Amino acid sequence: MIWRTLELVWAIVMLVGLPLSARSLGRLLRETPVGRMDMYRSSVLSEVVLLAPTLLLDLAGDRAGIHLLLAGLPATRLLFWTLGTVAACLVVWVAMLLEAKAHPSDSDQVVLGMLPRTRREFTAFFGVSLAAGFAEEYLLRGYCLGLLALTTGSMLLAVAVTTLSFGLAHLYQGPRGAARATVLGLVLAIPVVATGSLLPSIIAHAATDAASGRWTLRFLRRWGVVAE
Repeated sequence: MIWRTLELVWAIVMLVGLPLSARSLGRLLRETPVGRMDMYRSSVLSEVVLLAPTLLLDLAGDRAGIHLLLAGLPATRLLFWTLGTVAACLVVWVAMLLEAKAHPSDSDQVVLGMLPRTRREFTAFFGVSLAAGFAEEYLLRGYCLGLLALTTGSMLLAVAVTTLSFGLAHLYQGPRGAARATVLGLVLAIPVVATGSLLPSIIAHAATDAASGRWTLRFLRRWGVVAE
C-alpha cells in the first residue's frame, strides 16, 4: 500500500509539475535566449532526472509502466500500429506547417529558435528526439497512464489526464504549441490503449520529433515564413 501511495504522489508531481515548469520555461526562454546546444543538453538531462526515480518506484511498486514498456507484440501487429501512429503524427505535423504558412506572424519564436541549423545541431537534435521518444512516452503514457488506469479503473480518465498534462507541458511553445501537443498526445495514447504496448508510440514520437527537426525550418524558409 505504501508503494502505491508513493507511486501516486510521484505521478501527481509529474502531471502537475511538468505543466507548471513549462510555463516558467517559456517565460525564461523569451526573456533570456539560450543556445540550442545548451537547450538540447538541458532537455536530455531533465528527462534523465525524471526517469531515475520513476523507474525505481515503478520497479518497487505495481510495475504499471514497466509492463507497458516491456509488453511484446507480434511483428505484423507492431508494424501496423507503428506505421499507423507515425503517419497520424506526421499528419498533425503537416497541419502545423500549413498553419504556420497561413499565419506566419503567429509563429512562436521560441519554437523556431529550438530548431537545428548546423550538422552538429542536427545530430544533437536527433539524439534529443530519441531521448524524448523514450522518456516522455514511458513517463506519461507508461508510468502515469498505467498507474492511473490501475488505480481508478478507468482507462478513459487516465488517457484524458495524461493527454492534458502532456499538452500543458508544452506551454513553453505557446498556446498553439500546447494545443498541437495535446492532439499528438491523444494520437500517441491510442496504440497504448489498443495494444497494451508502448513501443509503437515510442517509435512514432521519436520519428516525428526527428522529422520536425530535420524538415520544419526548411519548409518554413521555402515558404518565406522564416528568413534564411
